[in-house]
Parts: sequence; C-alpha cells; structure tokens
Amino acid sequence: RVGGLMNDYFALMIEIYQLDVLKTHLFVIQ
Repeated sequence: RVGGLMNDYFALMIEIYQLDVLKTHLFVIQ
C-alpha cells in the first residue's frame, strides 16, 4: 500500500511544517 504510505508521510511532513511555522511566529512575537 505504497500510496497510503506516501499520504501518511506527506500528512506528517505538513504537520511538522505547521508546527515549525507556529514556533517561528511565536519566536518572532516574543
């Protein structure tokens, strides 16, 4: 089920990216 695995991987990357952006915004605000 390679397609499903890729979808899971991309979903994880997007979540990590969003967390990174959020941390960056918090850092900029402080």
